[in-house]
Amino acid sequence: MYILAINCGSQTVKYKLYEDRKEDLSLLEQGEIKNIGFSGIKDHYQAIGEIMKRLGNYKGKIKAVGHRYVNGGTEFFEPEILDREKLKKL
Repeated sequence: MYILAINCGSQTVKYKLYEDRKEDLSLLEQGEIKNIGFSGIKDHYQAIGEIMKRLGNYKGKIKAVGHRYVNGGTEFFEPEILDREKLKKL
């Protein structure tokens, strides 16, 4: 199974693609889109599209996506799996 981890900043999107091999995770690809809004990439939506182009060999094979969300407000202090209720609280 392939897992894509994304970390969006104000002007960047970093990503790592892992393969879950049951006993461990293997890093397959990583990269970064920089200067969003100041380069040929106008927004985060376009940056994600560029990342998906870069990961074209894995199209249809990525089964999970994780995103780093830093500020949990006053409600969340540890890593959480998001659902609709938690998303509303954020």
